Amino acid sequence: MIVGTAANNLVILLINFATSILAARLLGVDGRGQLALVLLYPQLIAAMGLLGLDRGIAITGGQKRLNCPTISITVLAVVLTAPVMIISSYMIIREITDPLLEKLSLLYMLYIPALYLFMFSSSLFNGIGMFFEYNISRLSFYGSYFVLIIVFWMSDISLLNSFIYASLLSVYVVMFVSIIFQIKARSQGEIEERNWKLANIVKDLIVIFKKSSVFIIPGILLVLSARLDQVIVSNYLELKYLGLFVVYVAFSQLLAPIANAINVNVFHLGIKNPGDDIGKVNRLTIFIYMVGSVLLALLAPFLINLLYGESYLEHVSSARLLVLSAFLFFSTKAINEFMMGKSMVLQDVTANVIFIAAMIWCVYLFIPALSITEVAISMVAANFLRFLYLILVFRRLSGRKISEFLLVRLTDIRWVVFSVRRALRRKYEISD
Repeated sequence: MIVGTAANNLVILLINFATSILAARLLGVDGRGQLALVLLYPQLIAAMGLLGLDRGIAITGGQKRLNCPTISITVLAVVLTAPVMIISSYMIIREITDPLLEKLSLLYMLYIPALYLFMFSSSLFNGIGMFFEYNISRLSFYGSYFVLIIVFWMSDISLLNSFIYASLLSVYVVMFVSIIFQIKARSQGEIEERNWKLANIVKDLIVIFKKSSVFIIPGILLVLSARLDQVIVSNYLELKYLGLFVVYVAFSQLLAPIANAINVNVFHLGIKNPGDDIGKVNRLTIFIYMVGSVLLALLAPFLINLLYGESYLEHVSSARLLVLSAFLFFSTKAINEFMMGKSMVLQDVTANVIFIAAMIWCVYLFIPALSITEVAISMVAANFLRFLYLILVFRRLSGRKISEFLLVRLTDIRWVVFSVRRALRRKYEISD
């Protein structure tokens, strides 16, 4: 189960990475900014509109508390679609001034019902232990998106439209894949469907909403904190700079696969409460991020030119600042995951509020001469404050000095070297 999911995530990351390079190379700086703007508000409002329901479905589905899960999640997707599309339309018409981009963004809103049905289906699969279906449905989205980009690119459709149509259609591909898995699971008894009465569906919806209520505010804040930078850049700067910015953010996230792998283990450390282990793990985690971030910052001109093209070298200093911001975020994420493993969510809400407030305040100070460099500086400052807050909370929780879980020791490095050598020795012995 874990190995399969990890392998699936690796494939998804590789496909997503290839897609981001393709978009940057084919669309150019201006076109990449146009694509980011077209997708921004439908994706932002749709993500906020989830209201934590995906987690609620996973929990209640896994606990067998739903009478008719597939029908109930379908009804839920339909009910949510109308208000989310209305809010998205309002934001698009208000914020996008270019008629063509506004039209494309309004068209892209059609992805919302398919997205919700897919998201709720995959949450149900995850909750009841259908990990094969969960993994394949997610993989089918990214795979079909990449393939459809190539298909549209080879036709007479414009490049910008090719990416938008591919993204839109890929959500419907994964929706149909999810429906097929639902039908198969019902026929094999993996998903239990009781009487399809209206009263049972209403009861299911009430159960899901009750269980999801605790995730509403954290979910909205998480989405907003993740997209706030793009909203700011799109409102105050030209589309060219939005194109540069999203590519620099993608570059700064190159350590994300390492971060994701570490965070899963740190979360479980929080559950098990292993005593002294968390100090060592956290010190090594931050050390790994530090080494990786330094390398990315030093090699930024070479790597950006190699991956995305020479046209993205205009504001390399901003890319380096975003690498620093990502380092603070990843380190913060690891600490937060440990506390989340202890079922602590208040610090997560507070940390995101601190980030959002600090980001808005810093940008406000820079507005007369705002550029992507100032936006990157604001992100560094906001992530530093979030990092500092979580460090202090973690210090109070553990009762240790900050240096005990921040500063790597020589003994830690020796432990890593010893562990690697032992793993290689075991592998060699097994192969023999």
